[in-house]
Amino acid sequence: MILDEDCYSLSHPISKKQFKINATWTSVSLRNGWRHYRISGQRHAHTGREYEMMAVCDRSVRFWIDEIELRDHQRWRPGWQNGLVES
Repeated sequence: MILDEDCYSLSHPISKKQFKINATWTSVSLRNGWRHYRISGQRHAHTGREYEMMAVCDRSVRFWIDEIELRDHQRWRPGWQNGLVES
């Protein structure tokens, strides 16, 4: 997998633990009204690995995201972060 210069993984490696079920992530901008998510599922797709994200405060909010987007530091941060400001 080739990642572009803006991807988080090139300058800030992300542990494999952050891609396991129940790993926590923070969206830099609101996604479906929420910022804090957990990985609730994973699958292989034609573009690589995809992860099902579930909002921590509303389990009915779920969506699939590919690994390249999840590694994008402009969109996502591993763990739960407070005080992120959208640019």
